[in-house]
Amino acid sequence: MNNRLEIVDAMRGIASLAVCLFHMTNTYPETSIVRQSFHLGWLGVEVFFVISGFIIPYTLYQSDYKIRHNWCLSRKE
Repeated sequence: MNNRLEIVDAMRGIASLAVCLFHMTNTYPETSIVRQSFHLGWLGVEVFFVISGFIIPYTLYQSDYKIRHNWCLSRKE
């Protein structure tokens, strides 16, 4: 069974492309239309953080992960 979410994969691809284009066009003059077109590409990093904040708990839920009740105890009492 494939539990991949295609829309999330697409969002990751768009975010990575935006970051790449931002870095590639960052050396153009500030008045260049190319640089102005991708000046918000750095936001792709934030998108990655949001996607990770969703994917990590989603993956744990899909695998039926359980937290032990005594996870914070380092010794037996």
